Amino acid sequence: MTPASPPMVVLLEDDAAVRDAVKFSLEAEGFAVETWESAESLLAAEIPAATVCLVVDYYLYGMTGIEAVEELRRRGVGLPVIMMTTVPPLILREWVARTHTALIEKPLLDDVLIGAIREVV
Repeated sequence: MTPASPPMVVLLEDDAAVRDAVKFSLEAEGFAVETWESAESLLAAEIPAATVCLVVDYYLYGMTGIEAVEELRRRGVGLPVIMMTTVPPLILREWVARTHTALIEKPLLDDVLIGAIREVV
């Protein structure tokens, strides 16, 4: 008998230190984590089939997290999204409200991200 695979979280974060810390934290909570450092690299890849949600930074080089998620939606990716950022601009707050997307503000304190992931899955 094969043990069940842990739920997969896709993490899009361009800051290496934040990306590594979030990955470590999620793995310590029992999630498998695939990371990308740019929206372009994520959009060029295939999202693993076992993925349960996307954790996306809003402020990215090249395109915003909103633009990345909207492109994924155009491609038929309907996974739940948790957007994270420091000091969310009005455009992000409006998009989050309109799309019923979770918003987590950095710094990530306590287990707020873990709780948000568990809530969307």
